[in-house]
Amino acid sequence: SQPDSGLIFDKAGNLYGTALQGGMRGNNGTVFELLPTAGGLWREKILHSFMNNGKDGRYSMATPVLDTAGNLYCTTENGGAYGQGTVFKLTPRPTGAWEETVLYSFNPNGSNGWVPAYGVALDSAGNLYGTTVNGGTYTYGTVFEIMQ
Repeated sequence: SQPDSGLIFDKAGNLYGTALQGGMRGNNGTVFELLPTAGGLWREKILHSFMNNGKDGRYSMATPVLDTAGNLYCTTENGGAYGQGTVFKLTPRPTGAWEETVLYSFNPNGSNGWVPAYGVALDSAGNLYGTTVNGGTYTYGTVFEIMQ
């Protein structure tokens, strides 16, 4: 529930987005795919339900980005190892399932940012860029880069 993000298309015409709440593992949010069907209707497929288990994030309000290999990248504004949000990657598997990798857990340790509420941008080298709501030198947020 609460799909507060934008949607993106892949080359096949499928849509991807995130939902702030809902999911099969509590009410921690999801990443979903909408597949077009005959007659103009859409079928939903849940790619990931967030667990908020001390590693996985929760509450994604951001629009995902898609790389040329078909991987999705996005943020959660909560959860992760320190409870302050994550950057994650979802990789499609030949079985049709998607595998999540948490690329970074935000830590409110002083100079680091936390609560990445707005997603990431992806450059041609595969590096991710984003912002946080809190943290940094003056506690008003940061700009971050995750190099891959």
